[in-house]
Amino acid sequence: MNKTGLNYSKQRLFFTKLDFNCIDSYSYDKEKILHEISHVNIFIGKNNSGKSRFLRKLFSLKDLIPYSVELKEEFEELKSELIDAFSKSAGFNILNPNMNKNDFLTTASTLKYFSPINKELFIQGLQESISCLNQVRSTNARNQANITKKLLIKLQKIENHQYPELKDRMYIPMIRGLRTLHENDIYLKRTVDDYFDDTLNDNIFTGHSIFSDLRKKLLGKPHERKQVQDFQNFLSETFFTGKEVTLIPLEDEVNDVIEVMIGQEEQRPIYDLGDGIQNIILLTFPIFMNSDRQCNFYIEEPDLAMHAGLQRIFLTKLLDFKQHQFFITTHSNHFLNLTFDYEEVSVYRFDKKGSEEKPEFEIKNLSSKDFSILQELGVLNSSVFLSNKTIWVEGISDRLYLRAYMKKYIQELDDNSLKKNYSRLKEDFDYSFVEYQGSNLVHWDFSENELPYDLDMIKSKYLCGDAFLIADGDIIGKKIKGKVEREKVYKEMLGDNFYTFPCKEIENLIPEKILNNYLKCTYPDITSNISYEKYSNSEKGLGHYLNQWYKDKNISSTSGTVNDKINFCKKITHIMNEIEWSLPKEIKTLCKKIFNHIEN
Repeated sequence: MNKTGLNYSKQRLFFTKLDFNCIDSYSYDKEKILHEISHVNIFIGKNNSGKSRFLRKLFSLKDLIPYSVELKEEFEELKSELIDAFSKSAGFNILNPNMNKNDFLTTASTLKYFSPINKELFIQGLQESISCLNQVRSTNARNQANITKKLLIKLQKIENHQYPELKDRMYIPMIRGLRTLHENDIYLKRTVDDYFDDTLNDNIFTGHSIFSDLRKKLLGKPHERKQVQDFQNFLSETFFTGKEVTLIPLEDEVNDVIEVMIGQEEQRPIYDLGDGIQNIILLTFPIFMNSDRQCNFYIEEPDLAMHAGLQRIFLTKLLDFKQHQFFITTHSNHFLNLTFDYEEVSVYRFDKKGSEEKPEFEIKNLSSKDFSILQELGVLNSSVFLSNKTIWVEGISDRLYLRAYMKKYIQELDDNSLKKNYSRLKEDFDYSFVEYQGSNLVHWDFSENELPYDLDMIKSKYLCGDAFLIADGDIIGKKIKGKVEREKVYKEMLGDNFYTFPCKEIENLIPEKILNNYLKCTYPDITSNISYEKYSNSEKGLGHYLNQWYKDKNISSTSGTVNDKINFCKKITHIMNEIEWSLPKEIKTLCKKIFNHIEN
């Protein structure tokens, strides 16, 4: 798979010809600009809120204008130079022959975004201004002409981020499938008849062509056969827990059909597989087969017939295709989990406003903490299926650390059999994290008894799967209702499924090499001796020691906890993916207990 790709973060997209308005999250101004475009972009909203219509327009329009926020500073600096230079100039023909000095200054100062449109306006204005200034016989005019030429050269060097041409876009509609209904693609015909024109036939993928594509590649050249084998390996490793997957296009007297063999199972026609698995094969085939080029994918309801955990795996895998960009409509709340974990995912809510006769469609870019999104999807607690095993942690940073540690634990295993088994375990399939938020832990009863340990406590087993409880070391000695020590209570309830850190909190167990790397990057002007032995077995938080080593940096609160724990955690876990390091023995012990809990 080609891992190289473009930086899609923080783009904006101009769509002036569409009857949609974007609502700015802060000022609530209405604009024809889609803000914060990312690698994966999720469109949600009630039925008939316009999200599918907008998706189809993004796919089919020929004159969409992208804008990268990374160019903003460069453009703003140039704009300031232009305004400053021409506010002192004697000769003007800026942007058009009839524009005077004040008109130019007004136009320049109100241009908020850099785009090909603005760039061309400025280039035209500068060229006309140079011509005008060259006709003025004065030293001042010559100086202004030279300044203008330099600004023109600088402006021409600013490169636009090009939106993919139509040939590099692919739309996957709602009506799709691997079970062919006719020798011709009637899914495609109906989609084109309803929404597009015939020029887009080659850009619409319904799954109908997979049979002929497989057959052609398997009978083709070595690199084509290898491409099919690589795709089968991708399906095996990603969705079938390492079992060998073979796709066989068989001609039938009635219908051509793809047959599938998974592991040692009997070879069966595709229609004998679950609809969710068929959908996975259909969706990933064009994405994988086009991995040698940049392509934009517009996908309607990819979650059709997929289990919640499978949805997460699918969306996570999209992030591996760095060369592509994805726009997705969905009603699934399970896709939203990724907005907490990945910056490369953006979510947009669609609303239909106004009268029935003249409706208006509004789009709002939502933050990951905007819970109105769940209300929009009609999500209730009773509608969420839970995993068999749960891992209870104090907060989001604990969850992110543990996810990184569990991954590293698998990598360091010497037992290949265990490594293979643990690699197959999937979050949201086999286990889920539960965040209990500090002092709220005293409200939960984890015992197997039918009656609560205390009548005021909540029985966890009636709400979720078997629990493995992880607590900060500072709970030792603390009491429930001033009576029984918490540690004793939870050991009685959970036995081996209860674990306390041998220190104040999980931050104390960050490996010394990782912490050193973070500190060197953050405070390069300060050196200090950091001792893992000292901070990892302490009742004081890591922040207490960081404040000692890095005085006046305000790294920690008065309690010794690191300030802004979530951002600190994200930086630390990012470093874990960048350098070589080893798990501390305390974390190895914890990971072993967690995996035993999940497997049992």
